[in-house]
Amino acid sequence: MLTAGETAPAFDKQPVFGLRVQVPPRRYPQVVCFVRGLSSPFSREALALLQAAWPRFDVLGFGVLAVTSSELKAAQDFVPRHHMLFPLIVDPSRELFSSFQVGGDKALIGTLRGLAMGGARQAVRALRHGHGALERGQLQLPAEFVIAPDGRLLYAHYGEAVTDLPDVDALLEAAQSWSA
Repeated sequence: MLTAGETAPAFDKQPVFGLRVQVPPRRYPQVVCFVRGLSSPFSREALALLQAAWPRFDVLGFGVLAVTSSELKAAQDFVPRHHMLFPLIVDPSRELFSSFQVGGDKALIGTLRGLAMGGARQAVRALRHGHGALERGQLQLPAEFVIAPDGRLLYAHYGEAVTDLPDVDALLEAAQSWSA
């Protein structure tokens, strides 16, 4: 697992829509959130949280980027339907998931843990964001990172359950900790 202070894996990818995205970013910190397939209600809730918080990041110049294990066709339908304001990168081969050490190796345990820790109630709440047709990666565990322009990880969090959602305040605080 990557930790704060380490160097983040670099990449240059084309999001579903928009201009290519580079990590490390050029001038300001970049928040990178890994979510499971877009049909998952938990992924949809995580993206809705990021969408709601996006103006808080944008006003400070911080980037927000999501990476999903979904296929391109599903993402091309999802992004405009949900009016996503930040880039979404599809990674069905899980190349980025691997480089950031975001694995699904504990996904079954994470699913059971999430349900045992009140995840059933959270699942019902997450369903308000809808769900799609089942796809690969439904049990993928989430993760979030904040990357400084020098490539240093300012924040790294690996979800322990599929029900884990991004802590927007922690991401914002980590991005604000960066100084040029």
